[in-house]
Amino acid sequence: MGTRKNSFNEIGYDAAIARMPTALKDAAIEHETNRQRVVTSILLELRIMTIAGFIQNKHLLKLSRAASQNTKGSKDDATEAAHCVPRQVRIGTESMQEILFRVFPERAWAVSVMFGETDILPVNFNRCDSLAEKKGLEETFRNACLYAVGFGFDSDVIETDINTIYMRTRTAYSIYKDGANTAYRECLQFVKEKFKPFLFEQKVKELTQQYQILEQYNHTLRESPGREKAMSLSTVERLLRLYGLRE
Repeated sequence: MGTRKNSFNEIGYDAAIARMPTALKDAAIEHETNRQRVVTSILLELRIMTIAGFIQNKHLLKLSRAASQNTKGSKDDATEAAHCVPRQVRIGTESMQEILFRVFPERAWAVSVMFGETDILPVNFNRCDSLAEKKGLEETFRNACLYAVGFGFDSDVIETDINTIYMRTRTAYSIYKDGANTAYRECLQFVKEKFKPFLFEQKVKELTQQYQILEQYNHTLRESPGREKAMSLSTVERLLRLYGLRE
């Protein structure tokens, strides 16, 4: 954790001004919504980067541990920084932002902020996130990324039509959503099976909270409010203009 960079601090910006709700249910809704928003944004970015020629070795797409975070938790109130995106996307040995930095440093910073976005939450949230990643959230995120860049799913012809990009990104998100739904359901079953007679009261409380968090994640996923916050036809058009792909 200590080696992770803070993209906001590099420009003198305090990202901790955004406060999470204190109620467990509301915090779970907010964190899951933020996860959907960031995941969708990254999927769209991957598609635009592919169209612009930044990503060519698509078969080398892989995930790695987070390299940055914009906030930190506190031992005093038993909180941790929970990342919104499941993992860092790398193409070969380079992260998305490292690829961009060579010729488009301003956008590289923006992408770094996406991967560094965290919510300050009680430690149980990070435990739930880690469990979900092990149960399939990480794998489904990678599958969605692969679809976004087009590896194994289409010909060499790359469409630059706004509607086509929009629909492809929505489909990529659907791939992520289906896998995330399965991951959350497996997590719920896993936590449920840990409830056994003669558990200490504190352990029962901890497991109960984890179950409630995961249950709310799954409910919020079905509605997917974060996807709608991240993407629209105008969002696609703005990114195409930003990358110089549209006048």
